[in-house]
Amino acid sequence: MDERTLHAIEYPQVIDLVSDRCISPPGRKAARKLLPQEEAWEVRLVLDETDEATGLASAGEQIPLSSFEDPEPWLEEVRTRGGSLEPEWLLEILSLLSAAADVTKFLEGRREDLPRLSGWMVGADLLRPLASHIKKTFDERGEVRDGATPVLQATRSRIRSLKEEIRRALERIMSDHSTVVQERLIVQRRDRYVIPLKTNFRRSFEGVILDRSQSGETFFVEPVSIMPLNNSLAQAQADEREEVNRILRELSAEAMEGREVLADLTRRLV
Repeated sequence: MDERTLHAIEYPQVIDLVSDRCISPPGRKAARKLLPQEEAWEVRLVLDETDEATGLASAGEQIPLSSFEDPEPWLEEVRTRGGSLEPEWLLEILSLLSAAADVTKFLEGRREDLPRLSGWMVGADLLRPLASHIKKTFDERGEVRDGATPVLQATRSRIRSLKEEIRRALERIMSDHSTVVQERLIVQRRDRYVIPLKTNFRRSFEGVILDRSQSGETFFVEPVSIMPLNNSLAQAQADEREEVNRILRELSAEAMEGREVLADLTRRLV
């Protein structure tokens, strides 16, 4: 069917209406590419699927399809530039896998009534291990969970212990040398814990000035006695970053291995 005929029957307007009803970006994109079927068998197939969908709607039910994104652009970026998927991308992949699981479960329970539609989701659970891995890795805020791996759990436990030890040590210093304390606060400068002191603090103890106030009356000082603790904390935080990056690389590799399956699921769900 040529473009002139499509415009004559207002086909573009129909496509706009269909696209507006799609709940996900890939669905809207696919809807805008729809063209009338020309083969008789294709028309019959689509009509059978439409009959099943309208029957479902008449019964007051609808397929539990939630919004999702197409992960292909992110996977292609990782393939070309290397590195790993961002956490938010992995969570979007989880949304796609969860949507596929929900639709599959719904249709499997109605296979006899919806043979055409249920056929769309046969074999859609091939990436269930990837979905489980992503769920295990991230919390509801999108942060990597402490328990994602034993190494990460141990590293973060050490970070918490070191921060508490540093806090106690600085509190003791401020109590013992209150006359040179400008304000009883523990702050960070250059990613190291320091305390705000008066300019004459060297009469009380040794320390390294990492910053000063705009007025010049307050020095932000790292006492020499807590330098080893700050060093240990810096190393533990570096270990944490490395483990998180390793986890993201591992998940990204799993997603890349399932790239074709993810593309197939996206096509099925639109």
